Amino acid sequence: SSGINAEWPLRPGAKHGSVAVVDPADSHYYQPMWTLVGAGIKTTEQSRRRQKQCIPNGKTWLQTSIEGFDPEENSVSLHGAYKDKKITYDYLIVALGLEIRFDKVNGLTETLGKNGVCSNYGAGNADYTWEVLSAVKGGDLLFTFPNGPIKCAGAPQKIMYLADAHLRKVCLIEAIQKLSIVSFLPINFIQLMRLRLCVDTTA
Repeated sequence: SSGINAEWPLRPGAKHGSVAVVDPADSHYYQPMWTLVGAGIKTTEQSRRRQKQCIPNGKTWLQTSIEGFDPEENSVSLHGAYKDKKITYDYLIVALGLEIRFDKVNGLTETLGKNGVCSNYGAGNADYTWEVLSAVKGGDLLFTFPNGPIKCAGAPQKIMYLADAHLRKVCLIEAIQKLSIVSFLPINFIQLMRLRLCVDTTA
């Protein structure tokens, strides 16, 4: 996304040389929509576009990844089918992707997507969030907000609000014994959420 946005102003017809985008993905996902997928409002497929559709006309898309940089030669080497090919450049924009590391949380990889353990991060994961939420009849719901910088920091809050709205809509909110959030956020922010959702932050 960031790479495409950075090169978008270089429209065809402008006085510049060729523009290439290096990206191995087949699909582009509008990831903010995944919160709505987890709440049953949208589907994962609605958040997906073919990557080819997202590349502006007049730009060259190389469906691979970068193997290495050679700043002395103003060139980059490519991976896979383009392994023996180097691309030279006058200007280089490095738009790093973000890899979600569920394996950094002990036991999460083994139980994610089953046993009622959900995440809206990652293509397809939010489908299970809605599967679980739509089947809730009562009990305890626990939401987590990790410490440190994360992608779309509002996502852990928004799915909690939407879950609360769903449970009220289907008249099940009274059957929920505890709606909790585990967070390292400042207490004033948590108190605001308590006023809205009656959230127990002691978990």
